[in-house]
Amino acid sequence: MKKLIMKFILFWLLAFCIFEAAFADKMLDKLNKIYNNGVKKVNDEISSPILADIKIDVDDAKSDGKNAQPCYEIAKSLMQRTINSTTFELTKCRAEGFANQDIEFAKECSRGIISDFEKKANEIRTSAKTCIDNL
Repeated sequence: MKKLIMKFILFWLLAFCIFEAAFADKMLDKLNKIYNNGVKKVNDEISSPILADIKIDVDDAKSDGKNAQPCYEIAKSLMQRTINSTTFELTKCRAEGFANQDIEFAKECSRGIISDFEKKANEIRTSAKTCIDNL
């Protein structure tokens, strides 16, 4: 009888471990999707269009005989540093979401980080335009 009870307990313990692992994998998949979507938004939807706009202004200034390329290079460098720090912050959102087993936390955290990035990216755009205008 003891062997039967031990087998029963072992069976349920193993079943619980399998369930727990599957749940953790599903949670991590969702958190990775939130992270990847955030990185994509930062790179493709925010920073790339802003840098493209700055490049257009640089080309327009060039046609006026001004060398605005340094303004673009500074903006590009600042943008890359801002992207790097934002990506790091998005990684922290993912890790904290996993630690707390909380998808909604990760989503809210990511939204806040992306909103802050967008503000900083627009400040970089404004600085670049000011740089170009002051040539």
